[in-house]
Amino acid sequence: MRRLGWMLVALMVGCSGKDDSADTAGTSGASCVSADMSDPDCESGQAVLRIAVTANGSAAPAGTTVYAEDCDGAQNTATADEFGEARFNIPAATYIIWADNGGEGLAATPETHDIPGCGTTSLDVVMSGG
Repeated sequence: MRRLGWMLVALMVGCSGKDDSADTAGTSGASCVSADMSDPDCESGQAVLRIAVTANGSAAPAGTTVYAEDCDGAQNTATADEFGEARFNIPAATYIIWADNGGEGLAATPETHDIPGCGTTSLDVVMSGG
């Protein structure tokens, strides 16, 4: 219970003074507030993030780019496979997640997610357009 209290306090703390008003093109509309996702029982601090991307009710086209940007602006990218799935091995942190496939005119609205370490987090990203 005590750990949960500290995590809630950490959720209220901003990204080391980061000014979120200067969004990049891909993260427009999403805000990033850093949360301490560290776990004292997790030596690596790494997380596995699995994302299932859909477009118009089906798996996103292979080659769709999926983005995971942390609160400091470090951007990670992965490419969706033929099943619309992408995978990241990233440090535990708060990320803005989105996907786009410029060739098809498809894009997903950026969303903020806390990704804890030493485990796997699975998310669904829905693209629209085209």
